[in-house]
Amino acid sequence: FTTMMVPYCPLTSESSEDEYISNVTITAEGAAGVNNSSGASKYTDYSNDPVKVVKLMANTTNNTISVTKAWPTGIPYNDAITVWIDFDRSGTYEANEMVISTSPDKITPVTNTFSVPANAYKGPKPVGMRVALRYDAKQVNPCGFFNYGEVEDYAVNILENTLTVKDNKAQQVQVYPNPAIDLLNITKVTDKATYSIYNMAGQAVSNGKIINNKVQVSQLQKGVYIIAIDNNDEVTKVKFIKN
Repeated sequence: FTTMMVPYCPLTSESSEDEYISNVTITAEGAAGVNNSSGASKYTDYSNDPVKVVKLMANTTNNTISVTKAWPTGIPYNDAITVWIDFDRSGTYEANEMVISTSPDKITPVTNTFSVPANAYKGPKPVGMRVALRYDAKQVNPCGFFNYGEVEDYAVNILENTLTVKDNKAQQVQVYPNPAIDLLNITKVTDKATYSIYNMAGQAVSNGKIINNKVQVSQLQKGVYIIAIDNNDEVTKVKFIKN
């Protein structure tokens, strides 16, 4: 894993005594994202830590990043946050690969919603993500150094989006109620139709035959799922909420 990361130019601060990054959280559409809390450091490389690998799904639009600022002296300062993800795995953090860029302020945490391009690199190797907190100025250059703040680097695995709903005749199939509690009713399917249910990380959590146009979902935890319905070799994928 460690030899698979693209080498990136260095970026670091000269001091993190007054402000640093205390948490980076990505809530990803269809993938696991990441949630990492940490202490003060001028620069930390998490790209070699498999527990802190960021997981994203290609061709998604509803990914949220949150970065929390910390001030160990108890005095908040005006700090800016910039985050890049090397979606094309070029080894360069480009301006159009910024997923958040804020002006210096005392707001914490700062958040933004970002998209993962459909043509992002989706091979077995990771791409880089760089998080920079800088005092009193935006960090627009992904390389070099600055006076006060912190930089963190992460590895990102971008997954192929296998849950994209396709436009075909099977789209006429519908599920209800949505949200559901115990049962999902499935319309316009034959008595040979089958189903598979996936969580938003793309993992199969249930499957079987659709009996009397119904699927039992009481065993699922509360959350958002996708049900794939195979009806005479035509597959419909529908997002639903389990309450």
